[in-house]
Amino acid sequence: MTDPWGWDGQTKYLHDNVRKSLEQTLHSPNVTQELVDDLTSFLHNLPPPPPVEPVTEDPADRQQVERGRKLFEARGCVNCHIPPLTYSSNGVHDVGFADERGLRRFNPPSLRGVSQGRHFLHDNRAATLAEVFIKYRHKVGAISEDDLADLLRFLRSL
Repeated sequence: MTDPWGWDGQTKYLHDNVRKSLEQTLHSPNVTQELVDDLTSFLHNLPPPPPVEPVTEDPADRQQVERGRKLFEARGCVNCHIPPLTYSSNGVHDVGFADERGLRRFNPPSLRGVSQGRHFLHDNRAATLAEVFIKYRHKVGAISEDDLADLLRFLRSL
């Protein structure tokens, strides 16, 4: 439910993106419609990844997550990562910097399970979730250490 597909958002249907990935990225021999359909069906049935750090019963943790949620809304993150189902949006958005081909507009990924990521942004240039905001200043502008801690805690709870 996070279409369009691909970083550049150029593929409307998941099965087309599966076929493109098999043929152009993985260079798989003998890509059949049955294989594409089976993989697409499998992908449609995957639940979102669970957060590594779900919200706890601790009132201080709940308050921090709530402060982070409010920052997420106030800083406009909800414009591209629309809550609550997918934390994504249908379309492409200017992310504030260009890739190696000069592209600036990308399909925002779902933030569900973002706490499980090892590298971030469309080209893995951010080594940590914090780097997305500190080093690459992705759409939040100047942010205090306390606000950043709250925002990151919220994101890790998704």
